Amino acid sequence: MSRTIRIEDQVYDRLEKLIIHRETFSHVIERLLKLYDTMTEVKETLGPSHYLMERPKSSAPVQETTDR
Repeated sequence: MSRTIRIEDQVYDRLEKLIIHRETFSHVIERLLKLYDTMTEVKETLGPSHYLMERPKSSAPVQETTDR
């Protein structure tokens, strides 16, 4: 099933740069999600003083939207 999502132009541009030969945006996002899952698993094995355990520093506040 296909769905539509809204992303900022900057995010689109970044995703577009990650496309490998004839890959779809869905494939790129799937690869990134697998990487995220792996990083999360690795992070759980690290001690509390490791830099990955620090909270990420956000450059911009997260916006929540209610339109769907």
